[in-house]
Amino acid sequence: MNALFSATSQVRPVVAVLCVGLFFLVHHPWSAAQPTRVSNPVDRAAEPDQFDLMTRWGRNVTADNAWREYPRPGMKRDRWQSLNGLWDFHLSGDSQRWTGGRIENARQDPLADGLPDLPSAFDEKILVPFSPETQLSGINRSVRPQQVMFYRRTIRIPEDWRNDRILVHFEAVDWHAIVLCNGTKVADHRGGYVPFSCDITDALNDRDQQQMVVIAWDPTNMGDQTIGKQALPESRKGFRYNPNSGIWQSVWMEPVPKAASIAQLKITPVAHQKAIDVRVDTDHAANDMTVRLNAGDAAHVVDGRPGQTIRIDLDDQFQWWSPDDPNLHDLSIQLRRDDRVIDTVESYFALRTVDTQVDGDGNQRIHLNGQPIFQFGPLDQGYWPESAMTPPSEDAVRYDLQYLKDIGCNMVRVHIKVHPRAWYYEADRKGLLVWQDFVCTRKFDSKITAESGQQWEQEQVEMVRHLYNHPSIIQWVVFNEGWGQYDTERLTRWAEDLDPSRLVTCASGWTDHPVGDLYDNHDYSFNISPAHGWNFDDRATLCGECGGFNVLVDDHRWHADQTLRPVVNPAGEKGREGYANPESWKQRYQTWLTNLRLMKPHGLNAAVYTQISDVEHECNGWLTYDREISKIAADDLRRMHRQLYQPIHSDSLIDLSSKTWTDWSGKLTPGWRTADVDVTQGKSVSMRRAESLKPQRTADNGPVRIRGEFDLSTQPERLAIHTVGTGRWELSINGKTMMNITNSDRAGYVPYSTVLLPLEALDALIDGTNVIALKVSRFKEDEGNLVDFALLSVSREEPSVNDPK
Repeated sequence: MNALFSATSQVRPVVAVLCVGLFFLVHHPWSAAQPTRVSNPVDRAAEPDQFDLMTRWGRNVTADNAWREYPRPGMKRDRWQSLNGLWDFHLSGDSQRWTGGRIENARQDPLADGLPDLPSAFDEKILVPFSPETQLSGINRSVRPQQVMFYRRTIRIPEDWRNDRILVHFEAVDWHAIVLCNGTKVADHRGGYVPFSCDITDALNDRDQQQMVVIAWDPTNMGDQTIGKQALPESRKGFRYNPNSGIWQSVWMEPVPKAASIAQLKITPVAHQKAIDVRVDTDHAANDMTVRLNAGDAAHVVDGRPGQTIRIDLDDQFQWWSPDDPNLHDLSIQLRRDDRVIDTVESYFALRTVDTQVDGDGNQRIHLNGQPIFQFGPLDQGYWPESAMTPPSEDAVRYDLQYLKDIGCNMVRVHIKVHPRAWYYEADRKGLLVWQDFVCTRKFDSKITAESGQQWEQEQVEMVRHLYNHPSIIQWVVFNEGWGQYDTERLTRWAEDLDPSRLVTCASGWTDHPVGDLYDNHDYSFNISPAHGWNFDDRATLCGECGGFNVLVDDHRWHADQTLRPVVNPAGEKGREGYANPESWKQRYQTWLTNLRLMKPHGLNAAVYTQISDVEHECNGWLTYDREISKIAADDLRRMHRQLYQPIHSDSLIDLSSKTWTDWSGKLTPGWRTADVDVTQGKSVSMRRAESLKPQRTADNGPVRIRGEFDLSTQPERLAIHTVGTGRWELSINGKTMMNITNSDRAGYVPYSTVLLPLEALDALIDGTNVIALKVSRFKEDEGNLVDFALLSVSREEPSVNDPK
């Protein structure tokens, strides 16, 4: 474990903080006509790698331009060469479907016992950095657990590098990779989502050409390694997608000084101070060397030692970083011996803090730079139709993140994958708050062995080290929905120790434990019901996945026979909604967003919409999978989303503290919901909000039925219902059913919802006395089901929004 990121179990406070190849350009599959569309839906489910949807960036990819920008923006050197482009390729082993069941990598890894024999011939060409399962690679077929991938290419070392050491960097290879240089093993790495490097200096020969070979094995979701949402075609069920085996991010090389070089930076904003702490580690002993940090001018130059924390105090010219003002500041780092510069890298930093603080109503709130901030943005699965987890180009990365800014988002959740570094650099530059998931093992895997657990934890350490310096990242999410979840409390505290400068969620979804900084549940019903902020003394509440509304757009589907059955029920719950066209979605989406605004005062800190774009069989993105169509115009989305950050005015017409309720539980009196019933037949009750949030039970058995009256002097502009408590709520006004709401169980925490009523509710109101009736049904016999309720009058007027581009 790298000393920069050693983790021990202890309580802590939350504080913020080309090489030109020798191949001749020939006609390859990636430039040929696209595969024929398969019309049989069964065949599509078996081999989705045959689909041919492609983005505008994918259509422009060639062997000469594939990912050619500098790959490490946070630690730049002047001299480097890309090794992306055409490599020789061979895929060995049986290509039939895997029938061997689940794999324990530690015991069944074919590369663990030594090098396999190299193939006698490399019979194909592959376009790196795209994985073999993708169109852009030129291979475009599945890789099975019984197969091994072999890559080969020759490189030339520039003449002016001959007195340096030569490092070759692999940004990501899935999963176990062995690297040879001229037949000598120079790297052996396990972990499909994190970079690794190898020093090939001692393996170089005196000839003009050097041969690089990469051997890779990836059992995909049959193995017990870090996998995310990848799945083999025959086992792809639910929300899992095309795999990325072998090399799937950039390969490049650079020269570094022979004596020692800068290997790692750790840059930490000092909480609530204008200062940063910087630690510089070297790849070789540098006891006789010093480090010089320069934050822009002579007034901000500080010297120190490698391996030690060096503080730079800053002044008012260094502005704080936020989504509205993403201020980045240059940082130059020199490794020096006496007055001679041995090595130099250029980096950048930002000043920002993140923590949680309690508000005046007792709710924990996320604070950025000391100020509360509501967050809204998408679940970003990071998939592309022609290249799976590898964006087709750097411009494609920039497009996605600029789109999020254009539609008014201030955050994005990176969902159980790791993007290329360029993605995080753009998030830093554009000002997007990032929630970064740890990448899980197999979905719902209950067989975590000691070896797989140790391997998983090591990969997460490498990921945190890899991404640590990006100021946009404000939160780590340890687990998602129980996928590969184990030892939750230990590992959450371990993550807190690993990085005390950020917030930590123990589990996003429904497998919560009482640990970490945040409580996060998922809810794909139209009327979401998160846990009320009152439940928690020390955790802020989030909805880490919600929305997910399905809309298909012709000519932009994953496959031609993909269909969608619209499901809309404005008066109640019917599961996840789908719409016949974007126009019908737009109105419902505005209502859904208004509900989120109404829920903010009760503890909601953030909501994550699923998702930025359609992904394969999923059609719930703002964008189509090819990124060609924004289903709701970007300007309209921006207008709607920007309102989320503003308060909305509402007044209570009647609530649980009113004294006009009668209890009809256990009675089957006809007309109990109307004005015509004899109210003396009901039991008069005086109800109060439960201060301790312990549910009030008004009947021993069956559903609760209560009826109340209120006088209406002014017609409301809109109506909403606020409910607190687990169960199914049915609301009637003057005898007419207006809304059915399901408040889901939240692992013992009390849920709530605030929901706009359909316009018909306004028509049901009369001048004078109105009758409101509630029927609340329990999910379980021993559950209470009534905590709080209010009928709200909601203003239709929207506040003006300061909306700079």
